[in-house]
Amino acid sequence: MSAITPTAVLTTSHYNQSELRPFSNKLVSYVDYAAMLQKLRSAAKTFFVMNRVLKRSPKLRAARAAVRAEMQSIYDHVAFLLGLPRVPVCLSLRKRASIRGAAALYKDGRQEIRIFPISGTSKKSRLLWVPSDIGIVRPEFICEVLLHEMAHVHETVFGGVSDHEHSFVQSYLAIEHVLLGFGFGPLLLRELRFAGCGIGTFATSLYATARPQVMALQGIPSSGCASQDFRCTKAD
Repeated sequence: MSAITPTAVLTTSHYNQSELRPFSNKLVSYVDYAAMLQKLRSAAKTFFVMNRVLKRSPKLRAARAAVRAEMQSIYDHVAFLLGLPRVPVCLSLRKRASIRGAAALYKDGRQEIRIFPISGTSKKSRLLWVPSDIGIVRPEFICEVLLHEMAHVHETVFGGVSDHEHSFVQSYLAIEHVLLGFGFGPLLLRELRFAGCGIGTFATSLYATARPQVMALQGIPSSGCASQDFRCTKAD
């Protein structure tokens, strides 16, 4: 796989390094948030009650905001290294039966990454859902979803397309290399590599293949805090 080079003029808002904020390469904020969601699911007697508490609880809202801020920080660090535009990362409260993430591209050129950490069931109507029908996406899958959606942003910037073919794989490998350099290896499971890609696509042919061995990025402590000297070699 050759090094990724721009094929179009970038319209990025370049980051200043002073803007970058620390993050945990163990997704600590999400682990805490997921534990709170699981506790709520166990305590709620109906889906209606669970949904109302989820939307109104100050503690849950604060925990969700912390997760969103941490995921935004991860994206910002990757974007700083790879020349990506400023894109907001949103943590949705919508309960999707199958979709775990989306990279939305609007007609006016705006982009947005959406992560769906709460799942529902497709086996019955939403009106019949009970708390046990609700699933909480595990941290490893959240990490993979974030990688996947960042790859879609990358490929639209550098390749002008958004699919699961060769350009997506190139972008995925570039993002994966950076995240592995940040120390996300324990969360980036082999069995989730290239998960969620369309049947018959080039990306799916690489599903669950071994991840590369990547040394920690120079200038990035294990906490993921920004330092004064970033170095990143794109995947070969």
